[in-house]
Order: sequence, then structure tokens, then C-alpha cells
Amino acid sequence: MAAVLGRAELEQIYRDESANRDAQRRMEKAYLTDAYNLPEEQVVALEQVHGATYREIDRRELGQNRNHIFFAQGDALLTADASVLLCIRTADCLPVFLDLRASDVDDGAPLIGLIHAGWRGLAAGVVRSTVNRAIDIMSRRSNRLELVFAFGPCIEADRYEVGGEVIEHFEDYVPANRPGHFFLDLQAAALRQLQAALQHPHVSIETRRITTLEAGTLNGNDRYYSHRAGDTGRNLNIMMIESTASRGRS
Repeated sequence: MAAVLGRAELEQIYRDESANRDAQRRMEKAYLTDAYNLPEEQVVALEQVHGATYREIDRRELGQNRNHIFFAQGDALLTADASVLLCIRTADCLPVFLDLRASDVDDGAPLIGLIHAGWRGLAAGVVRSTVNRAIDIMSRRSNRLELVFAFGPCIEADRYEVGGEVIEHFEDYVPANRPGHFFLDLQAAALRQLQAALQHPHVSIETRRITTLEAGTLNGNDRYYSHRAGDTGRNLNIMMIESTASRGRS
């Protein structure tokens, strides 16, 4: 199960503009525990720091998530635990959804992942490092894998104007009208890293891209939150292994 919750679902949370960041994060977590009928510790979110650190989540560590807003610092989550709901917050940055499983094993139990990929994280290699780790984990089960991935809502490539200090880290850009400014394509940059990670010398990996979650946050600002549009709310990108996902309301 993978979904993106935007304005329609979360407007009530962000209506109180006096709420500070921690209060908003607590309300987000409370919303998810209620909507998906899960204990608090099974909803795992990170204190996102725009880096390349991934966190691997298993049942033994969930106790430390109780009564805390964040599980840890980082910008990517991986789990094979079907009791866990992963959550990444975005508001222009690119969310990346991963489902990796052995294609020649009967149970096909997956490893899932969520990545927060802004320009700083992409410059640090967050997609490549997280996908590399996922492949490393699953290659212990099989050398034939299948990856299903999706990109969630992010700022559009023709709207994300950045300066030279950003663009020097990337290949996927075009010049903007203003001198020294460029339009950066976050999806293309993330796809480049993902494809590089899939070039594994000992593992064969079939891939399939799902496009149903893709959308723009500036042109689609009526549906999704955008930092560049001045929003303080965040889109909640969530993922859970399908077999036990239990949702209380849409």
C-alpha cells in the first residue's frame, strides 16, 4: 500500500497556524495512527535533515518509537516488517517509493522503502545509497529481484528554479530566463541515481515504474502543499506492506 495525503486529508491538522513544528508532527502521527488503526510505535517517521542517511526498521526497534515524534534523524526508510507504516514528509521535494522482492521465491515477501529526495539529499546520493542497501539486503535471498518504484508529488521541472551553487551537483537541468539560474528536474536526477544503483554485477533486477502518484506541487498547489508557494503544511507520503495494511478511513 502506497499513498500520498495532501490538502484534502490534512487541512484540519494545519488549520491552526499558531501550532509549532513539533505540535504539527504530533498531529500528523496521531492522524495516521487513527486512520490506519495502528499503535503509535508502528507509525515510523524521521526527523528529515536533507542528507543521505537511511534507517532500517524492524520490530525489535519499535519500542523506541513510542511517545516520540521521530524514530531518528535521516531521509530514507527501509523495512521488511509488515506491521510498520513508513512516513516521509514533503512539500516540493521528491518522495520515492520502493518495493523490492525476489522474483524466484514463492513467498515473494518484499522489502519496502521511502526516500525524501530534495536537492541536497540527491547531491549527497540518497537515492543511490538507499537502493544499493535495499539490493544488498534482498540479494542474500536471491540474485533475481524485481523492483517496483514510484515517484510522488514534487515541484515541477519547469518551475524549480535554482542557482549555480545547486546545479553544479547535477546533469538534469535547463537554463532559466534569469542569468545564472536553472530549472532542475528532481525526477530525472533521482531516476539517474536509481538506474546507476541497478547496475549490479551479480544480481539481475527487473524494474517497473508506476506513475499514478506523480503530480506537481506548484501547478497542483490546490491538491498538494508546496514550500515555494508559502505553505507550512506537508504532504504525507506513506507506505506499508500490503498484506496487513488496514485503513480506518479514506
